[in-house]
Amino acid sequence: MVAELVREKFDLDSRLSRTLGKLLFRPGELAVEFSRNRRASYVSPIRLYLFVSILFFFLLSITTDVVIAPVDKAEVTRELESVTETDVDRLLRQLDVEQRQKVAQILEKPETSLARLALLQLAKGVGDRSEELEEVEVYVFGRLVDAIYEPASLLDQLVDNLPIAIFIMLPVYALLLKIFYVGRHRYYVENLVFATHLHTFAFILFT
Repeated sequence: MVAELVREKFDLDSRLSRTLGKLLFRPGELAVEFSRNRRASYVSPIRLYLFVSILFFFLLSITTDVVIAPVDKAEVTRELESVTETDVDRLLRQLDVEQRQKVAQILEKPETSLARLALLQLAKGVGDRSEELEEVEVYVFGRLVDAIYEPASLLDQLVDNLPIAIFIMLPVYALLLKIFYVGRHRYYVENLVFATHLHTFAFILFT
């Protein structure tokens, strides 16, 4: 077992260096090697993608922060002149109890508060609608209130869900490649491998 573990480790190290070398400097050739079924010398595209994406999103989660810019008081006053209590009341009717409490706390902030301005702009958007809001719109407005109340939580949710969303969209992206390059006679799996390598390269670059 120890011998197998050591063998696997050194084999993985050589495959990793070979894979990264081609991925960073000759990425097209790496995709071609997989198309020619020369896969034993390289790390699996999915394994490499998962490792690099986990590293990227971990670094993103610990280095990203929300910065609130100062607001000009005169500009805030101009923006709020057209917002009425009716607009706010209509917004409140679309929200649940917890979100209404958040709205009340936001409205208690100073007039120059960016959160208060954003909330009143949201209320104006709801008030300008002549027809009733659809269920999806009600959900979106509720989430916007949550984001205005605590911007950092929205960023945390985005960082948490973005890796899953990108991974799920990989097959869709590969399908688009298949459609756009239908005359190249490439199999769908070849496009999927290429898409995986492309996203892996992007994660390495962003890291």
